[in-house]
Amino acid sequence: MDKFKKEVKELSTADLLLILEDQVDLYSDEELKILRDELSSRPENALELEAEEQARKEKIEAEAAQRAEREREVQRQKQAFENRINSLKARGYECYYEYTTLSLVDDDGGGLTTSQVTRLLNDYALDGWKLVSAYTNELGHNSTSGGIGGFSTGTNSTIDQHILILERFVRI
Repeated sequence: MDKFKKEVKELSTADLLLILEDQVDLYSDEELKILRDELSSRPENALELEAEEQARKEKIEAEAAQRAEREREVQRQKQAFENRINSLKARGYECYYEYTTLSLVDDDGGGLTTSQVTRLLNDYALDGWKLVSAYTNELGHNSTSGGIGGFSTGTNSTIDQHILILERFVRI
């Protein structure tokens, strides 16, 4: 009977309710008493608590699956990169060029300080990057105005996205 008590404690509240509603004829009176006692020992909101716990576990499992999938993708990309490098070596190449793209967006007033751009370019230059191209996309216009008693003021600015393309030489 101790084994049965242990098994009953591991049952979910939903399973206990199902047994006590639909499967009573499958159990002895002593087993039914154990089932009822276990059900009565649980809090009134046991179903809700178990559902929340199950949802939490499923969320954790889904997040773990996403992390595992991301890790597989990273490993796949690393392997593809290694294959490309090995292919270059096999063909006699000793180097290649690598590129990255930076996107800088104007502030609300339509400006971008040169000190920000200079600092960013210098930071990348320390890692061997050099600017090879730059262009600007117009994202939109920002205009505001207001007036009181015949006096009015306003601003009108264009918000741009500045794209910087950087290159660096990489030895294999």
